[in-house]
Amino acid sequence: MKCPYCKKDIEVNMTFCPHCMSVLKDADVEEFLKVDEIDAQKDPKDVSIKEFIADVIEGDDVEESVNSETQNLNENNEQVEINSPEIEIVPPETEEEPIQEDESEQKNIEEEYTPEFQQQAPEEPQSPIWAALWAVLTVLVLGVCIFGYFAYKKYSAPVEYFGLLMPHADIDAADSSIDTRAAATKINEGEFSLNQYMKEAHSQKNKNKLFGIFYNNILYYTEVMGYKYNEQMYDKCSPLQIDDRPGVQTYDCDGLELKFNVKVEYDTDYEGKPYHYTLINDVKITSPETKSIYPVGDGEGGYVFLPDYSYLDAVYSKYLTQDWQDYLKLKAGEQDDLDNKPMFADGYLTVDLKRLADWIIWLNEFNKKYPKFELSSKVIKDIHEYTGVLLWTEYRTFDPATNKMTAKAKLAYEYFINKADEKSEEYQVVKECYEALKAQDYQYNPDFREVIEKWNKKWAKENNIE
Repeated sequence: MKCPYCKKDIEVNMTFCPHCMSVLKDADVEEFLKVDEIDAQKDPKDVSIKEFIADVIEGDDVEESVNSETQNLNENNEQVEINSPEIEIVPPETEEEPIQEDESEQKNIEEEYTPEFQQQAPEEPQSPIWAALWAVLTVLVLGVCIFGYFAYKKYSAPVEYFGLLMPHADIDAADSSIDTRAAATKINEGEFSLNQYMKEAHSQKNKNKLFGIFYNNILYYTEVMGYKYNEQMYDKCSPLQIDDRPGVQTYDCDGLELKFNVKVEYDTDYEGKPYHYTLINDVKITSPETKSIYPVGDGEGGYVFLPDYSYLDAVYSKYLTQDWQDYLKLKAGEQDDLDNKPMFADGYLTVDLKRLADWIIWLNEFNKKYPKFELSSKVIKDIHEYTGVLLWTEYRTFDPATNKMTAKAKLAYEYFINKADEKSEEYQVVKECYEALKAQDYQYNPDFREVIEKWNKKWAKENNIE
């Protein structure tokens, strides 16, 4: 709505104009509301001041007065005064009392229409103590975020090596150029780095992976040590002085020192003459001291080196997941069954066939429970190797004199068939071999051999082994 006097925009419900201070009566408001409605329906470009006032004030006589007043307004930019019998124009000077009564309201209106760009009173400055606290808090939050980022990056980053522990060279153990002492040192250096890593904050996945690298290194370097030690035994090793005096003795071979306990046993030969022989046990590597492996005699005057699974289980299981824990316990149980001997010594199997059947069953259960185990390929390989030994081992499966199945071998077959998973390939091949032998009164026969050959070829093809 516009003031009928100064023609400036005002609120609809106002009783006076805040611009020219003219008092507005109800008739004024109602009339100009009608004008606003009419004006809203027209295009602003087509509405002139003359038409606007002519719509408000009816009659031909008033129209001439409006024309003159409009001309004066355009030329002199003065206030337009309109005399109408319906609209009573009261000059602001004649209405002093209403203005005085509305001074507070006028003040509020003036404040309401204060230009937005009018400068406001400045706010009080912030306390320097609060500013310092905010700065310190910002620095702390930023520091925590940066530290957390790098800590998480270190925690979860994939690990390929750590410190001195890294995967062994991709060279066949028999062709390796390092000697026995260097191989033992590699194992010790890797274990030092592994212990450090396990005690730090790293993801469980990375701890498992790094331990897997360490374990594979043990398998590799112990094989290297077995080759090198036995090759150099007669050329670079000091002679072992064994006499009738039992006790602890040492043996040095190309810088690798072994310490063991010598026990002397007395017996009689086939002619009844007394003789004595020595037993060597509790063999340890004392220089360089190596705890995660130990040497065992191969029954032919040499040594093989094996992982000490009982030690690995006791020291590292607490850092590993359940699959690794179960695996180490299974392998430690195998070593206990072997009584610190290799699986084969001097060509003979050192484990009972029935216990070997248990190993196959346990490893099959393990592989079924943990199909995604990091060393699942090695587990499968061990299952195949043990099954092959159970099926046919020289001097154990058949009697050399009669070529007939021995009682222990027959018992082991039947035990395995009753205990093993009927859906497993191992169960199928053992049962098929047993039936082939049973058909020939448990006598060795070509059908039995053919079953084993087919099984070996199938396994080799499935595992890409030539």
